[in-house]
Amino acid sequence: MQKFQNGTGKIYYLDPSEHLRPEPIFAQKPVAKFRDFTIDPADPIKERVRETYLEMHTHQTLSFVQNKMANWTKFDKFEVCKYIAITIIFPTFAPIVRLII
Repeated sequence: MQKFQNGTGKIYYLDPSEHLRPEPIFAQKPVAKFRDFTIDPADPIKERVRETYLEMHTHQTLSFVQNKMANWTKFDKFEVCKYIAITIIFPTFAPIVRLII
């Protein structure tokens, strides 16, 4: 992405992906149909996309992220012996650790 500023003092972004779309397989699809998030229970893919975006945007809050960070940075989700942990994190040390343990 490039950003530039015109004489108005506003910063604009150029998105190069806009020039690469649509891909040839979608060339016949009307441009207005690419971002169509209307509710359509008859189309399971469209509903899945709509639900995904709804969930993502619902959980884009500071409190949600803070709760997730507090939960996952406890590092209490996984138990393993020391040898396995070291060899997973530092696989090149596995032969050395095997001699020590």
